[in-house]
Amino acid sequence: ASLVDKATSDLLIGPDWGRNLEICDALNNDPGQAKEVVKAARKRLAHKNPTVQLLTLTVLETLVKNCGDAVHQQVAEKDVLHEMVKIVKKRGDLSVREKILGLLDSWQEAFGGQRGRYPQFFSAYDELRRSGVDFPQRQDAPPIFTPPQSHPITAYPAPGFRSFLLCCSLADLDSARSGMEVLSEMLNAIDPRDKSALREELIVELVEQCQRTQKQVMHLVSTTSDETLLFQALSLNDDLQKVLAKRDAMASGATPAAGKQPEAPPAPVFPRVEEEGEDDFARLARRFALSFQKLSFDTPPSQKPAKLGSACSETKRSPSTRPDSRPSSPANENPASFQQQPSNGAAPATSTPQPLPPPPQKNSQRQQFFQHH
Repeated sequence: ASLVDKATSDLLIGPDWGRNLEICDALNNDPGQAKEVVKAARKRLAHKNPTVQLLTLTVLETLVKNCGDAVHQQVAEKDVLHEMVKIVKKRGDLSVREKILGLLDSWQEAFGGQRGRYPQFFSAYDELRRSGVDFPQRQDAPPIFTPPQSHPITAYPAPGFRSFLLCCSLADLDSARSGMEVLSEMLNAIDPRDKSALREELIVELVEQCQRTQKQVMHLVSTTSDETLLFQALSLNDDLQKVLAKRDAMASGATPAAGKQPEAPPAPVFPRVEEEGEDDFARLARRFALSFQKLSFDTPPSQKPAKLGSACSETKRSPSTRPDSRPSSPANENPASFQQQPSNGAAPATSTPQPLPPPPQKNSQRQQFFQHH
């Protein structure tokens, strides 16, 4: 009875498959306990909480599938079916009603209908059908009963194989993950130095549930061929291992390994030579641009480069001006008095040539004039 109460606790988020299979193991090893277990399940089925009712229906479904005639007889005779019919007629929670209708339909068919070994299942189904209740459409489901053993066994098989049959969907893994996340949040909320908080009933229940789930997940990993299911199972197993390790560390008084924050990797250090070279180049480019801009704005129009045609005419007018002359450095001279200088280092030429005196009128004086000039 205590196992049934724990498997149907209102604190659970989803079915506790480990606890359910533990009940199956106990009944298969000792069928005499079937009466007490089914009676406890009937009481939990009358609970007003829909979550408790759904968990109880899951327990009954698991027992009928995995246990023998002792359980089938107790379910048929101990007012369990009557309680299920009463819940449907009261129009309680929709999910609970759908679950009951699905179980009654599958059970009455599996037990042979009206002329079967346990006609009580058909009677409950037929009572609801005649009252106008619409049963949900049947879906492909695994057999109600597990195949019988071909030879007697001295010990009941380990629940790993059955857990693989029952806990083989992504929804079941999600439910198990939800319980693990609740435990993780509770461990984060309590003081790591307060060991008494770890003995709270809910934390103890969640720890036991996670331990059973981890065993089932490990068996699932070694038997499944579904890649998606395998990936989810491996991820869940890693998370379960971390949470359980954290709980064990808190119980022993050590600092949980999960609480250590990973150190950030050091920032990469680049050679400083490259940065300085790049800065020098940028600084040189800016200085050149500023100097060129200042020179363009400060140089008078008469000193700016002329077009090709005007350059030729200027050369004819001013023969003293040389084409290879360069502007003097702006640092030494005022740009307003910018003049051209010859490249050979001679004295700078005047901007306007001196006019020649007129030639003499006499022939002898003209010859002397041209000889001197």
